[in-house]
Amino acid sequence: MERRMTGRVARELHWMARTAYERMGRGGVVLTLLLAAACAPLGTGPPAEPAPPPPPEAPAGPAIVDGDYSAEDEARLADLLDDGERALEAEAPDRALDIAREAEANLAHVPGSAESLWLQARALHTLEAREEARVTLESYLGIIGSEPERAGAPILLLGQLHADMGDRFEAVRVLLEMPGEADPAALTEALERLRESGRALDRQDLERFRDAHAGTPRLLAPIWNELALRLHLRGDEGDARSLAERVRGVDPADEDLELTSAILESRVEEFLGPAPVLGALLPSSGSPSLQQFAAWIQEGVELALEEARRDGFVIRLEIRDDEGDPARSASLFGALATEGVPAVLGPLTDAGLRSAAESRRDPLLLSPTARVVPEGMPGVFSLTGVAPEGPGALARHALSQGLRSAAIFHARNPQSELEARYFRRAFEDGGGRIVRTVTYAPGTTNFQGPMHEIRSAAPAALALFLPPEELPVVAPQITYFGVDDLDIQFLGGEGWTEAEVLRTVDPRHTDGIVAVTGRDDVLASNGAYRDFVRAYEDHFQRTLRSPTPALGYDAARLVVEAYRRGARSPAEIRDVLEGLRDFPGATGRISMEDGRLVREHRLVRIENRQLVPLDH
Repeated sequence: MERRMTGRVARELHWMARTAYERMGRGGVVLTLLLAAACAPLGTGPPAEPAPPPPPEAPAGPAIVDGDYSAEDEARLADLLDDGERALEAEAPDRALDIAREAEANLAHVPGSAESLWLQARALHTLEAREEARVTLESYLGIIGSEPERAGAPILLLGQLHADMGDRFEAVRVLLEMPGEADPAALTEALERLRESGRALDRQDLERFRDAHAGTPRLLAPIWNELALRLHLRGDEGDARSLAERVRGVDPADEDLELTSAILESRVEEFLGPAPVLGALLPSSGSPSLQQFAAWIQEGVELALEEARRDGFVIRLEIRDDEGDPARSASLFGALATEGVPAVLGPLTDAGLRSAAESRRDPLLLSPTARVVPEGMPGVFSLTGVAPEGPGALARHALSQGLRSAAIFHARNPQSELEARYFRRAFEDGGGRIVRTVTYAPGTTNFQGPMHEIRSAAPAALALFLPPEELPVVAPQITYFGVDDLDIQFLGGEGWTEAEVLRTVDPRHTDGIVAVTGRDDVLASNGAYRDFVRAYEDHFQRTLRSPTPALGYDAARLVVEAYRRGARSPAEIRDVLEGLRDFPGATGRISMEDGRLVREHRLVRIENRQLVPLDH
């Protein structure tokens, strides 16, 4: 039986042959001939020279546009796509992208030219140009719509792009378009991704797929199953059973049929096992200020878990009172680990977080409020930890304004020292010069000496990294000792944007400062924070007096997100967090970068107790 090579196999064999031939060169050919002659039986002539490698096979598939073409055009397109594939396989996506764009620009009328879009999309994805890759993929899928057997891998990639950009709903919608004629491996992968994305959607989004259709009906099974599960857990058992019956009618895969049967046979709790547990270390009986802080954080956590419960996802909360004592934090953290709790929110203080982390127990630690995260300890995170992005943004802003010299004034504490270090690095890397670094001990009340030192340095900019609780004392003295009489730009760390600072410090000491903030709760533009305020006040039936509960809310929602996606061990929860990008938190969009949870930072100018974004 005659067998034909696929285009890809032919291209790979051609590439191997041509590469070997080119690497041998003239000398290699001569040496090969001599060796062959030496080994040949007596009386035989020299072997024939190797045949040149065959040309690349012309690509199959449609053209991007209609038009006349020649055999030379077909050969040129085949060569370009072959070169582009080899560049992509050699991890040279820039080169692959250039080749694919050349093919699209010059040979769009040749049959098979649509494959240049597929090559572009993969190169763009490798280069993390997600939006451009998405647009290119949609163009490609629009062209090959009449050839569904080619659509499997592109649909998988398009779904992945939407998921990476944080739009799980659109990822599901795209995957449901996978045609039945697609490669079976692609269909299997689509089912697995639908299970994962379905767990990440809230019930309202799942409801939007209740009457959806799919290119392959069984692709609906994971989404309908997830909705039926949520309905069952919230007590709508009749509706859940009705939906599970619909799942049976689409010939679900075995993995989906297991959950369907559990719903229909009222075995959901047995199927799921015990509800996942979230631990919390809060100083409920510490100092009065810590007690208030703990109460606010607990309110945010409880609101997040109540929303999950209403969505049909039950999580049990285990709170331990560490009294604000680092040693007690470590002891209680160990006890939660022994009980098998996979994730713990807290402790709230830097010292408590370090003490618990140093016990080296298994649960993931996520503090809503600690400012300094111990280095070199995987699985330890904070929502408010210092990251390079904020101070770096301040430094780059100063440089963009033509300011080439700066002084730094900061408290001698770990948080302020980190902010100062990150600012210095970014400012000097950009060509700026730090002319003076002035520090002070926490608790200092008279700043005449530091202010005189700053005045004598005469910098073009002054970066101020100060704890928010000390700003009511320090800020007036910057004015009193005449530093603000200098023609310099004041740059403020995130402490300047705290709501309490804006409320209590006189505007004449803060107006005009360019500061950086990662907390959108102080910016009127954050719809997620407004939604949180509305949910908080509806749930607790009182006015929200502090933004602090939003930190507990977001911290809990991150763990809930991991639980939704099926994570149950500390390592699995960490894997989910490691892939986090632009999570829509009440305190800002949250991502994981270089092992740190970070919020998108924005530059603002403080004007009359308000934060005015610089990009407005």
